[in-house]
This record gives sequence, structure tokens and C-alpha cells, in this order.
Amino acid sequence: MNPFVFLRPASLDETSGLLSQHGEKAKIIAGGTALITMMKQRLLMPEVLISLERLEECRQIFFANDEIRLGSMMTHQEILTHKRLADQFPVLIETMKSVSNTRVRNVATLGGALAHADPNQDTLVTLLALGAQVNLRNCDDSRILPLSEFFIDYYETKLAPEEIITEICIPMPSAKTGSAFKKFLPRSHEDYGVVSIAASISEHNGTCQNCCIALGCVADTVVRASQAESILIGHPLSKEAIAEAASASTAVTDPISDSRGSRTYKKKMTEVFVRRTLMEAWSRI
Repeated sequence: MNPFVFLRPASLDETSGLLSQHGEKAKIIAGGTALITMMKQRLLMPEVLISLERLEECRQIFFANDEIRLGSMMTHQEILTHKRLADQFPVLIETMKSVSNTRVRNVATLGGALAHADPNQDTLVTLLALGAQVNLRNCDDSRILPLSEFFIDYYETKLAPEEIITEICIPMPSAKTGSAFKKFLPRSHEDYGVVSIAASISEHNGTCQNCCIALGCVADTVVRASQAESILIGHPLSKEAIAEAASASTAVTDPISDSRGSRTYKKKMTEVFVRRTLMEAWSRI
């Protein structure tokens, strides 16, 4: 690992100023579960690390009538053990349980996971399926991006060098909405999945009003299966329609063959687990 300067700003304004001052020489560190590993491997060699550990304003959670706002420095374990979140977004808790182990969950942050942009991470899939947005801030301004527009490529996002993720906003679901998360993991619980799927379905009088299907581990980014969603939206929900949507979901996948399975196998597992996830979401409405 290369030598670096470690800075601990006490506010967002100070953090933004340090990012502006050091530019591309600096990297933000939150939990560090991904960044430190990449630094040890010399994939990243920042001269300055700017820690967010003292930013209490990024550790808060706010509940409103139409959304919840999760501070970017909340850890996965804090979300997992939050009672009100468990009541209103059980699929988020379900997802957090699948993230690595307690040791990692106690350190890894929500904002860090999004900035890292590894399509194999479980959290990203569920947040995408829930229609989440990210609040981004720099010295002079702030902006909000839908998560569906945030990811560019493997490890790449639209987060500018001088921007910080401050909050993740999730809209409150309508009354008749069901969501589910499933991960196909034939090996260790701490390993990446072969596929990970999250889905959210809203229904009215038996007809699908809205649907979001998010896929992980099968492309360069987490992706939405928009073609599959369109098969369901505006039509009566049924096992046959869900099976058709599951089959169509593979169109957006571009998996690689590796130790977890061949490209063909992963595409087939995508279809299987999209169907199972949609059926589970439907049953929860």
C-alpha cells in the first residue's frame, strides 16, 4: 500500500473544500471495506484519504409522508436492526441479511456501496427496485439523481470527483405493493451470488399498476429489466404473465463465464430467479 495523508473533516462543507483542494489525488473513505482492499492491491493509490466518519449529518434517517431519507454513512447493520425500517421496508432488511457477515455489515456503509458500484453487491439491486434516488453534493451545489441513471459501468458512476453522496431517498410504496429479494448462492454465504434479483409490484383490482425488476451479478452494472416490466404493467397479474416477464428479463443480461457458472447457466438462473422473486413479491401485496 502506498503512503497517504489521512484527513478527518468535521462537516460536509469542510469535506467539500478538501475534495476541491486535493482534486484527483484524493479519495473519500467511508467504511473502507472495498477501498482498502483495492489500495492493498494497488488498483487505487490515492495520496490523500478523506474520512467521512465524523459527519453526523450523514448518519441520520428521516421519515416523511412520501419518502424516507437514509444518511449515506449508515451502516448495513444499522439498517438491518432499525425497527421502523423493518416495518415499512421489510425487503430492505431481507437484503441486508444477505450482505457478507456481521463484521463487514458493522463497517460497510450504504453510500460507500453505491459509490463503489460493484454490480455483485446485494444492496444496489434492492435500492434500484425500490426506486431510490441519491443526493449528491459538492462545494457549490447539490443534485438528485435516480439510481437508474447513477451507474455507468463496472465501478463507475456519475459521481463527480468533488461530489459526496449525502443521502439515499426511497419513495414510500403505495398501499397494495409487494417487494422481494432473492439471491442464488450455491457456495459460501459470504460469496458473490450467481444472480441477485429484487422486484417490486403494485396492484389495483388484479391489474399491475407498477413494476420494477432489478438484476445484479449479470451485467457490468445493476440493471432494470424494462422489457420484462412492460409485460406486466397495465395487465392482469398471473403466473403465466410472470413467467413471460421472467423469460424476457434475460434480454438485458450480459454475464461472464467464471467459477460461479457459465454465461448460459447464469442467463437461465436469471429467468428462474426473476420468476421466483416476482411470485414472492406478488404474494406479499
